[in-house]
Formats: sequence, structure tokens, C-alpha cells
Amino acid sequence: MCSGKQSLCRLAACIQRQGVFTLPVTADYSIADLKEHLKGLYQKAGVRPALPIVFMMTESVILDEPPVGSCSGALISSRRDFLRW
Repeated sequence: MCSGKQSLCRLAACIQRQGVFTLPVTADYSIADLKEHLKGLYQKAGVRPALPIVFMMTESVILDEPPVGSCSGALISSRRDFLRW
């Protein structure tokens, strides 16, 4: 079930003809899973023809602080080494 904020975000994305990317909620979600999902997001948003995408992260995804710090650091600084193995 979506909250009002999520519904508004999805509506705005639809009006702008943009896709919505959310992270799956699982109990065993790891940094490696986060990196794989962000790799896919970067490929969709950055490879020509680039698709306009909204990255929506909800409170239910935040099960532990370290993945959130890694995710925000990668998104804010655009560090290329974040996705390297």
C-alpha cells in the first residue's frame, strides 16, 4: 500500500512520463544487492537512449543504516568506484 507521498511521487512521474525505480524490500538485502540494483538503474538512466527515471526510496526499505549511507553517498557524489567490484 502506498502512502500519500508515494502516490504523489508516482503521479508526478506519470505526468512527466518518467519511470519509477524502487528498491525491493527483503530481510536479507545486502550492500551487494544494492550495488546490483543501482547498476541497473544507472544503465537505464545513463545509456543512450536514456530513460527518465525517478528513484524513490521509502522508509520500509531502510532496515539498516550502512546501506542508506552507501546509497546516498553514491547518488550524491556520483562516485564511479562505488559500483566496482
